[in-house]
This record gives sequence, C-alpha cells and structure tokens, in this order.
Amino acid sequence: MLLLFVALLFAPFTQQGSRVLLGMVDRFSSLEITYDSGSLDEQLWIKRLVLPTAAVTLEMRKLVIVLAPGCLWRSTVCFHQLQAEHLDITILPGTEDGHSPDTVTRSRTARDTADSELIIFPFAVEVDDLELESTRIHWQGGEWRQGPASLQLRISGSTIEVAGAVITEAHLELRASETAKDPVSDTIVLSPIDLPLELKVGELLLERPSWNFYGTQRQLQRLVLEGSWRNTQLQLTQLDVASTTWGELSGQGALQFEGDWPLWADLDVSLARSPVLWSGLHGRQLALSAQGTLASLALELISPGTPGLAVEAQLDMLDRQRPFSAAARVASPGELRLADFPGMPEVLADVVFEAPLTMSADGYLGAGGSPQTDGSLPADGSLPADGSL
Repeated sequence: MLLLFVALLFAPFTQQGSRVLLGMVDRFSSLEITYDSGSLDEQLWIKRLVLPTAAVTLEMRKLVIVLAPGCLWRSTVCFHQLQAEHLDITILPGTEDGHSPDTVTRSRTARDTADSELIIFPFAVEVDDLELESTRIHWQGGEWRQGPASLQLRISGSTIEVAGAVITEAHLELRASETAKDPVSDTIVLSPIDLPLELKVGELLLERPSWNFYGTQRQLQRLVLEGSWRNTQLQLTQLDVASTTWGELSGQGALQFEGDWPLWADLDVSLARSPVLWSGLHGRQLALSAQGTLASLALELISPGTPGLAVEAQLDMLDRQRPFSAAARVASPGELRLADFPGMPEVLADVVFEAPLTMSADGYLGAGGSPQTDGSLPADGSLPADGSL
C-alpha cells in the first residue's frame, strides 16, 4: 500500500502522469490545455493554453514551463520560468442595455456608469521570469501589440501585478467605432475601454513605443511608467518619456476610458535641441498641466526664466481639425528686443516691445499639414520695409 501511495504521489511528475493530469485539468476546469511533451518535474511543453471568461479570452501558444512545486502548499502555482511564443488577449464587448457603443459613449458619464464585474482567476500564479516573444491585446476600437518582453508576474483573485518589465516595439492603436453612422464625421467618437480586472505595474520600461490615435501617428525613444488600471480608471503615479524630437518629460496623471475620456496631468518638460523646435526654446524647462476631457482640454504652461512665459490654452482633440484658443504672457524686467531671441529674422531685429507682452491666438491645428491661426499682438514699433504699392 505504501508503494502504491508513493507511486500515485509521484505519478504527475512523469511524462505520462503529466499528460494525464493536464488532461484532467482540461476536462474538469475552464482551462483548455493542449499537451506537447515533457513533465512537471522538469520542463513542460504546452502547444496551446486558453482561459475563456465572460469578459476576456486569454490564449498562449507554444509554452515552455519550469514549475516551482514548493508553492503548491499555499494553493499557488509558481513558475521558475515561463516562456511563450505568443500571448493573445481579447476583451469582449459588453452588451449594455442593448444600445450601440456610440450611444452608450455619448449618454453615459463617469458618475452614473457602473463598472463591469471583475473576473476572478481560478488560482493564484507567481512567475519569477516570464518571457513573451509577442503579445496582442485587442478590444472594440483598438489594440495593443508588442515585441519581446520580460517581466515578473503575480496573479491573485482579480489582480495582476507586473514588476521589472521591459517591453520592446510596443504599439497602441485606437480606431473610430465601427458602428458609427457617419464614417466621415469630423468628430471622433471614442469607444469605452473597460478592463475587467485590476492591473498594477511596479515599473514598466517601453523601448521605442509608438501609437496611432485615429490616424495620428507618433513614436517615442523611451517610456517608463508606474501605476494601476481597473475597469475604466487609469492612474499613473510615475511617467517618464524621452523623445529625440521634443525632449524629456516626467510627471503623473489619471485618465478615464469612458465618455470623452476625462483626464488630468502634471508634467515637467525639458525641451530638446531639435530642428523641429524654434531655437529660442532649446533646452527650456516647462511646467505643463492638463485638465478636462479630450473634447475640452484646458492646458496651462509656465516656463520660468528670462523672459518668463505663461500660456493658457483650450483644445478639442476629438475634432479632427483640432480647434484651439490660446493666450500667452511674456514677462521681462526690461524691454523685449526681438534681436535678443535666437533665430529671429534680421528684418525684425529693430523691433522692441514693452514688457509684459500679451498675445492671443485661435484657429485649427489640423489633423495634418500646417496649423491655421488668427491672433492679436498689442504692440508699438516699426518695421523696416522696401517696396512699392
């Protein structure tokens, strides 16, 4: 009897025993497992693993697994190493009151919208070394794609914790709703993004990330963030961005993926010495704050120094023409001579303004091409000119 008990105890750690055990898990749980080869006591190869839920479907392909059996006594599945060729996560669309996503987006607000129920993972998981060759997360209205990634992972209840993550070639794409009645509308209709779990990120490094937001494409050199995401609420406790074109920024903020996407952010910016920027701004330090929604975003920018600069602006990011209005104030202890500003044309060298100088402008930044603006600049002075009328 003792020998039989020992044989049954260690059977799962043989190749045949591992195959039988995984077959039972596949049959009697929500997990779908396609066994390839190997055993639980060494390396285990899985062709395909699928976890379907009412809100999310998770699929991993070509897995290599090294288990740490010492965690089983606390009802946790631990891995020394977990490698996967591909991870695919589908966030399924909700069926809210029978309305289309556009109707729901326009009519619901942050206060009267109930968060969706969080999914509960069937067991706790800890991974010391998770390596993914590629990942795709897609939902109605967008997707996230990335190249190779390495990270530490903890899953418990409805919470996923990520630490020490390094991800390359990440790309975020947001598309107009497929159910929009007028596909050529000048107004972008945002689809809500409701993540049915809590994602906590200790430190995430994105190398060469890029995005395509409704046709507007950009790429960064590096992005580091810490924060959490639950349902439609995203909180960023740390955000560091590096761009060869614009410079570096750091700060914190929050965003709600619902309605017109309310947000706030407080950022410190160090502008790059880039040919895209006017040379008078090279190396300049800025404090930038944003508050409102993407349809009505209030911006405030302050740049100390001589001369000091303060700008207040209003911007509609959901109108494809990007209408804006702005007012600026330039302060200086003395007169403002344009000749003192680098990059000014010689024809303006003799122009002098009395400080403080106030300016205003409004117009359209446009989805592409050069901005179109109208503005006013109260000033006294003269410009040299040659010509005939």
